[in-house]
Amino acid sequence: MKTPQPRTPGEEQRERLVRLHRDSRALVEALADRLPAETLARLRVYSDVGEWGELLEELRACVAKRQIPLTPDERDLLASI
Repeated sequence: MKTPQPRTPGEEQRERLVRLHRDSRALVEALADRLPAETLARLRVYSDVGEWGELLEELRACVAKRQIPLTPDERDLLASI
């Protein structure tokens, strides 16, 4: 049986970025029906171009300002990102 090779720092960073993209986009899509159309469009652009910090900052602000209800899973995903 072959022993798995250790991942390089570059591979680990790529995996973190892929996970960040996947999780943040999934959260945006899960909240799509509760977000204003303009905000949703902007968040999708941020996701597409890798501006995850901007995405999360605006998403958190919108959720707080509009008091958008989150499921426990959505809350946990937002906290983990």
